[in-house]
This record gives sequence, structure tokens and C-alpha cells, in this order.
Amino acid sequence: EVYEGTEPADAVYKFCARAGLQNAELRRSLLAEVCEAVECRREEAVIWTKSIIFDEDDDPVHFGILEGEEPVDAIYALSLRHGFDAAGRQILLEDAIASGVPTTRTYPRILSKNVLHEDGSIIGTVEVFDDGFTQPADVIEAFVE
Repeated sequence: EVYEGTEPADAVYKFCARAGLQNAELRRSLLAEVCEAVECRREEAVIWTKSIIFDEDDDPVHFGILEGEEPVDAIYALSLRHGFDAAGRQILLEDAIASGVPTTRTYPRILSKNVLHEDGSIIGTVEVFDDGFTQPADVIEAFVE
């Protein structure tokens, strides 16, 4: 059942997790059926949430990571909006990982741009990561070579 105020993607994700149904295709199929009956605003489920207080005088910020989203990138984007540093990002990432959120890397992608040929075709993609030692200029130089 999907209750009023609940995003169907989240309800289907939780149902499948409780039932031990880990097949992503099955989950998408179930969600498609549900979305025929009720309004769906997104296809990805929120798989982890955290309320964060950045300033004692402000309300908490409710932060969530979507299924398929790289946690470190979501946390990096949050840090840009709210102005917290690498140490704060690391604490939040460790919390997400400890909660079982899947991750493939621990440093954020800070740039991803397609490089186009004169005819408009894509030559490749330049990706820059904030790994603490690689400079963006080095990434671009390596791409050009």
C-alpha cells in the first residue's frame, strides 16, 4: 500500500527490501504499475536520510541520498549549498557507509563535461575528482594527450 504523503518510489523500495526482492527490474516494474494508479514524482527511492543542523538558530536540513546516486557526490553538493568543509563531508560519508549505503568511491566528482568535436559528436568526457592530489589542469592535459 502507498499511503498519502508517501512517495511511491520509497514505498516500493521498502516493500521490496522487506520481502527480500532485490531485483531492480522487478522493482521498476512494480513502481510502473503503482505510478499508473497514483502520482509519482520520481523513480528513485530515497535510501538514506539525515537531519543536519548547520546553525543552532536554523531549522535542520533534511538530506537524502537516492538509489543509484553516489553518496560522496550528493554530500559534496550539499556541502556547496551549506558551506561545510571536507572534514564535515567525511563524517557524513562515514555515517552513510556505516548505515549500509552502497558507495563506489570516497572522493567527489567536481566536474564532468562532454568534449565535443566540431561536428557535435562526443569525443569523450573529462571528469575531475577532488581526490586531494590530482589537479584539474593535469586531468585536462591527460585527456588531450
